[in-house]
Amino acid sequence: MADLHRLPTTAARAPTRTGARPRRLLACYRQLTGLTLDPHGHLPLPAGPTLRPAEIRTVLDRTLSVPDAWTNGQPPHPEIPEAWHAHPLLHDLVLLVHDPAAPAAVPFGRHLLRLDDALGLVHNLADRLPRDRRR
Repeated sequence: MADLHRLPTTAARAPTRTGARPRRLLACYRQLTGLTLDPHGHLPLPAGPTLRPAEIRTVLDRTLSVPDAWTNGQPPHPEIPEAWHAHPLLHDLVLLVHDPAAPAAVPFGRHLLRLDDALGLVHNLADRLPRDRRR
């Protein structure tokens, strides 16, 4: 533990644990009008071309840190908005896109992730669930 301060890193890349580099996940919802930050479609995903500080705070307030392995899977998920690629706090976010009309876990390879109102982020492994329980 005493040697952690000697690791070459920046504030943006500082690990919370050695050997564990978390990914940041943003839950959003697919609506007819595009992606939103809420299941009711009232908060559109800020897309730019430039982002205001309040929009950046809104996005960051909704991010979750998860192990990198949870988000390294197929199929590919939607890309973040173009304006986010230039922002140091948003460029590496992974979108967890839910369909509010048909709630189900989102597959990332063998990892199934879903945001639950009561439980928060729920993680399961696809190979450990019977097919009828993958919702």
